[in-house]
Amino acid sequence: MNVNAFVRGNTVVAKIGTDTKLWSYFRITSRQGWWITLKPLTSVEVDGKWVPGEPDPAKKTIRRLVSNAYGGEQVGGLVVNGMALGLHLYRKAKGGKRTGAGRKPGVAKGRTMITRSIAMNKASWEKLDVLRGDQARGAFIAKALQLSE
Repeated sequence: MNVNAFVRGNTVVAKIGTDTKLWSYFRITSRQGWWITLKPLTSVEVDGKWVPGEPDPAKKTIRRLVSNAYGGEQVGGLVVNGMALGLHLYRKAKGGKRTGAGRKPGVAKGRTMITRSIAMNKASWEKLDVLRGDQARGAFIAKALQLSE
């Protein structure tokens, strides 16, 4: 790979098709090894073509890893000084599962509750709701069954 293409201050073009209006421009603000920091630039129309302007203060800088550099090809998505770049668009996720997360071994008891449905008319449900007060319907019915034993 040509390391000279990634010097600070070079302009990077993100090409989408052949219409220059759709292209995005970036400036390399720093480089550490194959990591480059890009600052988005504004686009300015000059003689019917869009060219890079000044750094856009409203947009955040992005840091990417250069994975490939293809000399002279204009096919790639990003071009620096006539060199197409292959960039890792997304960073790898850092971290992993938390220590101690999840169910502990030997704690699981299986299903302790069984879901059933009761069909009653609206008046019966309203009467049940008045009788149960603050209790949940299932708790009220379980308590009524215990009292009946």
